[in-house]
Amino acid sequence: MDAHIEPARPEQLPALQGIEREAGRRFAGLGLVDHLLDETLSLDELSAHQAAGRVWVVVADGQPIGFAVADVVAGTAHLEELDVLPAFGRQGHGRRLVEHVCHWAEAQGYPALTLSTFRDVPWNAPLYARWGFRVIEANEIGPELLQLRQRERALGIPIEARVLMRRDLHPRPLVLYDGDCGVCSHAVRWLLRADRERRFRFAPLAGATAAAVRVRHPELPPGLDSLVYVEPTPTGERVWWDSEGTFRLWHDLGGGWRVLSWLRVLPRVLTDAAYRTFARNRHRVSAGVGACALPPPAGEPRFLP
Repeated sequence: MDAHIEPARPEQLPALQGIEREAGRRFAGLGLVDHLLDETLSLDELSAHQAAGRVWVVVADGQPIGFAVADVVAGTAHLEELDVLPAFGRQGHGRRLVEHVCHWAEAQGYPALTLSTFRDVPWNAPLYARWGFRVIEANEIGPELLQLRQRERALGIPIEARVLMRRDLHPRPLVLYDGDCGVCSHAVRWLLRADRERRFRFAPLAGATAAAVRVRHPELPPGLDSLVYVEPTPTGERVWWDSEGTFRLWHDLGGGWRVLSWLRVLPRVLTDAAYRTFARNRHRVSAGVGACALPPPAGEPRFLP
């Protein structure tokens, strides 16, 4: 079975509601959510999350078999929904979806991924604990997570059976590149091979991830047509572009490539001029190269929309 994860498309959303209903049947008879077994996220809710780039689908043989929905709660990423068709359970699809959401959250700079789940249901809290989540203690629960619990209570969900959980994340460096440029695409493929520790994440300059970076960093020049390197720091993140972005990337790549970062000793006015000259002509250079295709399934988690 050929299964891969992809961003959800609008026409897939009704099928995701069906998956949620089927997955919910596993709770029948547990006395927890029997009155909600036919309830799902509405199409309006799914559409809003999908438009924001926060819905991912596991597709097997062309058909959706599972999905994950993320939100942002209390300044951090939150796993709103995770469902896999029971017929495809115990095959690792749920964990792959969670890891995919974690990669997305890390690239967005969020410090953690949180979720709300049932404490004693075997495929809920005990499973998430094996995947690196811990129970959030009462003194750690802020106003927004309390509001989330109140919404669950209003739905008739027994709060005493629920726990909030958190998985701390380690934000990864993010490379924003021109997805329409053959030279840039080949450079990304080279980075995929050179990055043996699989630290870097990638996203096209024209995508939703890059748009979010621009919102967080208004210092980025308007109309910037350059590789942008987003570097995590202990207090957040910094962005670098033009020649400095390339030097920082080479430095963080490590190994022998770090030697190239020594070019930073040259006057920035010269290195930026050389970089911009190449950038202006890269589409002409790449005319015979062609843009690369989508990344192979094994590399998907490293690519963001």
